[in-house]
Amino acid sequence: MKYKIYLRWIARSFFLTALCFPNLYATCLKNKADRYTADVRSKLDPTLDEALAGAADGNPLAADAAAAIASAIAGTEAGELIDFGIAKWWDPTKEVFPNNPNNIVTPIPDSAILAIANSILNDVAGPSITLSSLNNLNSQAPGMGTAAVTLLTTGTRAFAQVLQGAAAYAANGAGSASVLAAANLTNADLAAYRSALLAYAPYLDLLPFAGSGLSSIPQFTVSDYLNFISSVQTDGASALPQGEVAYATQVLSLANVHLLNTNFTDDLVSDISAGDTSDEAALFPSGGFTASGLLESGPSNSFDVNCKTCSIAVPEASSNRIMIIGAFALIGCSCWKIKKRRQFPL
Repeated sequence: MKYKIYLRWIARSFFLTALCFPNLYATCLKNKADRYTADVRSKLDPTLDEALAGAADGNPLAADAAAAIASAIAGTEAGELIDFGIAKWWDPTKEVFPNNPNNIVTPIPDSAILAIANSILNDVAGPSITLSSLNNLNSQAPGMGTAAVTLLTTGTRAFAQVLQGAAAYAANGAGSASVLAAANLTNADLAAYRSALLAYAPYLDLLPFAGSGLSSIPQFTVSDYLNFISSVQTDGASALPQGEVAYATQVLSLANVHLLNTNFTDDLVSDISAGDTSDEAALFPSGGFTASGLLESGPSNSFDVNCKTCSIAVPEASSNRIMIIGAFALIGCSCWKIKKRRQFPL
């Protein structure tokens, strides 16, 4: 009889250990940025089209508005890619591999991103929006252009480091020195990206610029978000923002990595088609998000993570050791409780 009691306590100890350490191999981000892509598709893209049409007619204020919206689009698409990349590839899933296994994780300077900035902006907004367009926003409000460029560089760099971390895991395994180097860089990049979102967001409240004749950016509601998910489930890739996959592909080259047996289009469609898995709908305020409010919602709800706690940053041996130690500690406590009960029955 006493052996059955011991076995019962041992089983319960391993169960409690699993409860106490549930995230040793669990994702450290939970796909909480799909609303960023949804806003681009449902609100920002149509508003950009109106501004670009005005710019084509010779309206300089419309041209500046188009640049401001393009910056918001690039910044939010980066957020979706960052969140998706960590949630999937740092979970871990091996789909990202280094082009050079001997040089995987490297700091990415602003100069490397600015060198491809015009190409990125072309992907998200068309050829009329360039890096100069973003810098010209300083004429509309002091610091606006600088904040726009910073949002572009920080978001792009953070996604590139996410890709390098995933490639380091594929090449060298969980908890390797290269993965930890990527985690440290990504932590710093995410902090910079969060700051950039908060710095740029208030400038969107200036739109439409007085005298531009443009419409305001509409509120982004929870219905818009859920309708976007439904459209991706029904229409697949055609429902995605058209520039997002092209932007992501450029960052692959920047990070010097490649995908194997997958592609961004299929991955994003699969991710979004899964539905509101992280209850992002609960984050929406009554009446929906303004454009600035949406950007400001990300830093605390979607991108506040310590990448050194992600699955690929934890060596498998260490994880198993923690589980075993925890289990035997609980077993010891359990046996002590049985002994005490036998000595001092209630």
